[in-house]
Amino acid sequence: MNGSDTAIAFCGRKNAEVCGLYVHPDHQGNGIGRTLLERAEAAIIAAGHRRIAIRASLSAVPFYRSCGYAEIGRTEFTSRGGLVISAANLEKIIA
Repeated sequence: MNGSDTAIAFCGRKNAEVCGLYVHPDHQGNGIGRTLLERAEAAIIAAGHRRIAIRASLSAVPFYRSCGYAEIGRTEFTSRGGLVISAANLEKIIA
């Protein structure tokens, strides 16, 4: 929250997948997304997983690559509103 009760970022996870990571455009570039991703990764690793999966918008691929993820494929999905969105499947293997 930013003092006005408006969320500026969120990150979700389920099992070994980061299910959502979003930072409001006005707050991007300040390390918030990277911090949230690192926290999600730590929880996934603590649960015993060694492979972390993410499905992300194509515009987010450079960010995830900079965080050590590799693109393993492309897909499309349909939003609740019926919009077809192109996405990338990414993974990070933990040694």
